[in-house]
Amino acid sequence: MGKFMFRSVIARGVAALAFVLCGTTCAMADTDPFSALIARAAQQRQAGNLTLAIDALRQAETLAADAPQREIAAAELGATLLQARRFEQAEAPLRLAYDAAQGTARAVQALALGNLALQRGQAAVAAGYYREAGALAGADSAISIRAGLNALLRVPDGAPLPALEELNARIARSAAPGRERAELYLNLGHQARKLGTSGMALAHQALSQAMALAAAEPGDAAARLQAETLDALAQLYESGQRGPDALMMTRRALALLRRLPPGGAGDLAIPLEARLGRLYRAQGEPGLALAAYQRAADQIDALRLDIPIEFDDGSSSYRSWFEPVYLGLAELLLDAAAAAPADAQQAYLRRARDAVELTRQAELQDYLGDRCTVDAVKGGSATVIPAGTAVLYPLVFSDRVDLLLETATQLIHLRSGGAPSQLRSAAAGYAADLRNGRAGYLPRAKQLYDWLLRPVEAVLAAQKIDTLVVVPDGVLRLLPFGALHDGAGFAIERLAVVTVTGMSMTNTTAPPSQSYRALVAGASRFGPVVDKFMGTRQGRSAAAALGRGGAERGLLLNRTLRGLAQGPAADEASPTRMLAIDAAPASADAVEQMRAALALPGVASEINTVSALVPSTSMLDAGFTVGSFSQAAQAGNYGILHLASHGLFGGSGATSFVLAYDDMLTLDGLQALLRSERLQRHPIELLTLSACETAEGNERAPLGMSGAAMKARAKSVLGSLWPVADEAAVILMPGFYDAIVHAHLSKAKALQRAQLELVHHPDLGHPAFWAPFTLIGNWL
Repeated sequence: MGKFMFRSVIARGVAALAFVLCGTTCAMADTDPFSALIARAAQQRQAGNLTLAIDALRQAETLAADAPQREIAAAELGATLLQARRFEQAEAPLRLAYDAAQGTARAVQALALGNLALQRGQAAVAAGYYREAGALAGADSAISIRAGLNALLRVPDGAPLPALEELNARIARSAAPGRERAELYLNLGHQARKLGTSGMALAHQALSQAMALAAAEPGDAAARLQAETLDALAQLYESGQRGPDALMMTRRALALLRRLPPGGAGDLAIPLEARLGRLYRAQGEPGLALAAYQRAADQIDALRLDIPIEFDDGSSSYRSWFEPVYLGLAELLLDAAAAAPADAQQAYLRRARDAVELTRQAELQDYLGDRCTVDAVKGGSATVIPAGTAVLYPLVFSDRVDLLLETATQLIHLRSGGAPSQLRSAAAGYAADLRNGRAGYLPRAKQLYDWLLRPVEAVLAAQKIDTLVVVPDGVLRLLPFGALHDGAGFAIERLAVVTVTGMSMTNTTAPPSQSYRALVAGASRFGPVVDKFMGTRQGRSAAAALGRGGAERGLLLNRTLRGLAQGPAADEASPTRMLAIDAAPASADAVEQMRAALALPGVASEINTVSALVPSTSMLDAGFTVGSFSQAAQAGNYGILHLASHGLFGGSGATSFVLAYDDMLTLDGLQALLRSERLQRHPIELLTLSACETAEGNERAPLGMSGAAMKARAKSVLGSLWPVADEAAVILMPGFYDAIVHAHLSKAKALQRAQLELVHHPDLGHPAFWAPFTLIGNWL
């Protein structure tokens, strides 16, 4: 823990901050315990040991003997917490140091508070602090230049070239020490590179200056700075199609990192090794490429808990590091398996599967904004694939589609006939066909079957597979695999189909033998939650589009909240703002109009029907409050939680929610309500989200259902990919529960039987009616 060396476009100058603040007191470190702790923290932070630095600064806080020492400790602690992305914790010490400081010291704190505001998406607040830092910097031009560089990060399309050129000239005139000027040139070079062709000359010039200055400095910190600059130059050359130059710079950077003390390479080794792998592969050196990708993956594993979900330039660590490294590694391992002797192939295929699993874990962590929750639902259980079950990984690489099939006895690698772009287009088109109930869906259903299931048909038949577990990715998550068609019938007619986000995140233990009890909660009409919902921007958007609603469950939410599901606008980048309450309340008429539109008249009948099939505690309408639901869930011993209410799963955990009678229940809220020790020891077998759905066209939205299951500590979740017709739900839900409780079928087989009842129904046979129901997670 704590070995993460932060790579950032933001110009912080944190390495010098300790000495700016503590001045001569650091020289007394040998005799003064407070100064010794401050100096030790500065060294630990410089080495990337952020956790150790924070611990030292917490101790320094307790030893501070007077106001100046308290201010020094606060400033250092705030800067380190900011670097560690503990934004909530950083604010108080930074504010204390800012309020106490004057002159240049206040400029330093204004710069830090501006960086904090920038991370939180508060662009206007950040700009104010940066202006103040520049005004207070006085003779310290480095602080003013940092403020100018950071202020330009707010520009949506990249900093204007003239502004960067002016800052470049100011850096050249600056009297700042060489290493500090090198850091400024490096940050400027990163920003200029993002401008594309127009900024290439300036980027190269700035990075060359950074390299020269860093090379003239002594010590490990200067060596790491050289490696960072070489990395930036390698990025520049790679994007300019100068592969040999990029390879040379990458090798030089890695050679510098290898000379650093243990742990000194930190996160920087990850992009360098990944680029080395890409470049070796482009040169036709698969063995060297595989070794480089493996080293990158090993470094990610070593630093996993310290790698932030989102870097401070707003980019996703999943998109930037985890996905390209793990998928690149998986692709090379599959190639190696194909070329290996028969007795070595299974080992390569297992490593490839494990790399894919790590990719899936990282994406769900990215979706939820949380690395800890993802492992909870596994419950420490071993992954078991029983006889009669197969797990299918469709793997969409840049230039091909592979299929990895795992059964109880072996892994099998096959190639799909579809090209990646064709597959993505067909999957998105078929999902849209079914969501909108179009008649001409069959050609796409057959084509997708030929690409995704036809290649594995023979294996499924030979091993008598009757349950298929699919681990989809990207747009394939929107695809109901049971609705693929072989020309004679739908896949669901031969296979029970379930999806999982990843087998490594799925509890595959069998359910207990005792009978299920259920907590059944729903709202056919809504109370105070409507006022709260109407106080959000999303509620106002829904109110403006009431006339476009329909009879299907959830259709109103789906059509009106697409902006919520897809993510915030550019000026609302913080996920915490997604459900923010507006200042002005909605009118009484608007609230009542929304209340009527949200009504779900079929829910009362559904609650009664489910309660009659499964021994239950039920709550309806005003009885279904957040408080009553939490109290009942924690007090009872339930194997099933059945929620029948509006809900929408969007592009992140922060944009996903369910409506109770009195309040909006987010995924984090669901987790907070269900935190009893009993639920941690004995996870819920099934969470059913009736009337909830995924956002249209958002390929990450189904992750919300997986996230809901994890937050609720449930082994599996039953939900829908698009709005469900009431006439289909009132047939499927009773059939599903009857098959589980009375026929004692597995959850996957129970859903298959209930769906087949609709397939053979004279009016509901179109897959628009039965295909949206999807089971995610444990299928037993």
